[in-house]
Amino acid sequence: YDSSETPPANYPDHVSVEDTHYFYEPISGQKMDFDYYKITQDGYVIYGVCQKGVLLGEGVSHTIIKLKPNSTEFESKNADQFASFAMSYAVDGPLQYTGTPRAETVSKNILVDGNLMVRVRIESVSPENDMKTNGVYTYYYSPSPSVKRIVAHVNHEILKDIKVKGDEERDGTYAGLSTFKSRSATIDDMNVGNILPYLHIYGEDDSIKEYTIPTNPESHQPEWILSTADDIDLGSKAWLCIDDPSTGKTHALVFQSNTGLLEGEEDGIQVKASVKQVVKLPGLEADTGTSMQPRTPMKKMGNMILLSQKEQMFPLALSLQPLKTKVIKPLTKNLRCFRV
Repeated sequence: YDSSETPPANYPDHVSVEDTHYFYEPISGQKMDFDYYKITQDGYVIYGVCQKGVLLGEGVSHTIIKLKPNSTEFESKNADQFASFAMSYAVDGPLQYTGTPRAETVSKNILVDGNLMVRVRIESVSPENDMKTNGVYTYYYSPSPSVKRIVAHVNHEILKDIKVKGDEERDGTYAGLSTFKSRSATIDDMNVGNILPYLHIYGEDDSIKEYTIPTNPESHQPEWILSTADDIDLGSKAWLCIDDPSTGKTHALVFQSNTGLLEGEEDGIQVKASVKQVVKLPGLEADTGTSMQPRTPMKKMGNMILLSQKEQMFPLALSLQPLKTKVIKPLTKNLRCFRV
C-alpha cells in the first residue's frame, strides 16, 4: 500500500481475442461452418473457442480447438486437438447424440480482452430446450512454448427430464477430450492430425491407469474402449490425458475436483472412451478417438436412463493442458499450479 496513487503497470499487449467465423467445405456436404472466438498470443493463434455450428457433422458449441504451435492462421490444417465442455446425451437415429454441442442459438460476450489475459462467456441451450451449458473460458499469457493452458468454468443445467435413447453409453457427459486424424488423396489441407495411442487416467484408487487407443477405427458407430461396465472413475487428483509417449505429445484435462458436482450418491466423474470413423468418402476419411467424462453412476427408470431436472449440478472447473513430455510426472506439477 502506498499513500499516493501508483500508476498501473504498462505490460505489453501479448494476447487478444476476436469474435469471428470459419467456413471450409473440402467436399460437398462435408463442411466446417461455425462461429468462434479466436485467441492469439504475440501474433500466433493458440485456441478457437466455438460458439455454435458444425464440423464434419458434429456439433461444436463449447468446443475448444487447440492449434499447432506457431500457427498464424486459423485453418483446418493447423488444428491439433479438440476438447468439449458441452453436455450431451445419446438419441436414436443418424445424429447419435444431441445436447448443447448442437445448440443453434447462443448468447455470448467477451468479458476481458487484456494484455495478459482474455476471458469469454458462452451460454447455449440444446435444440430440444432440455439442457443448458454456461461456460466461461480464460486464457492467460504463457511465455512457455510447450504449455498453453485454457481454464474453463462450466455450469450444466437440465431444464426438464430427459430419457436417454440410442447408445446408452453416452448418458450425460460433463466434458470430453478428443484426438483425431483426417486423410485425403486429393486435398492437402485435410491431411492433418493423428489419433494419439494412449489414454492415461488418475484413478479412484490413486494409481495411474493406461489404456490403448486404436488408431484406425473402421466403424461409424462408437467402438468403446472404456464403457459403463468398466466402472472407471477419476480419483482425487482428477486428471486424464491422451498422449503418445514416443513423441511426448500430451493433451490433458485437469479437473479442480472429482467431487462436488452433484448432490448425493451420483456425485463423481466417470471416464469412458471410444473411437469411430466420422467420414468415409472417396477422397476423404476422418477418424476420432474421444474420452468422455459423464456423471457416475447412471440413474435408470425401468430400462431407460433418466437425466432428471431435479438434479442440482454445481459449477465445474477444469483446464485443458497441452504438454510436451514423454513421462506423466510433469502433469502433477501443472496440477498444483491449476489448483492453487
